Amino acid sequence: LASVWQAVVSQKLLPSIDGGLVPAFEIMVLTPAIRNLIRERKTHQIDGIIYASSSDHMISMDTSIYNLFVNGIITRHTAILEASNPEMMEKRISQG
Repeated sequence: LASVWQAVVSQKLLPSIDGGLVPAFEIMVLTPAIRNLIRERKTHQIDGIIYASSSDHMISMDTSIYNLFVNGIITRHTAILEASNPEMMEKRISQG
């Protein structure tokens, strides 16, 4: 898979403030570093690369969720509840 895939996009539908649903996305482009991690079965390290690689057109799910909160589309509660790392999300929101 590491040599075939070009990118992976995942979506999570979250309840919006207005009562509808809004998508949050995670985008992972398979860079040489990510391909190498997959080949070496070190997939637990991929999140760190996604967080550090915004210039490679990647975005983590938590960053997408945070952006929805900052733009007033979802509540603080939803952002923290749906985050991959709720403690980090709470800190990020509090510092924002």
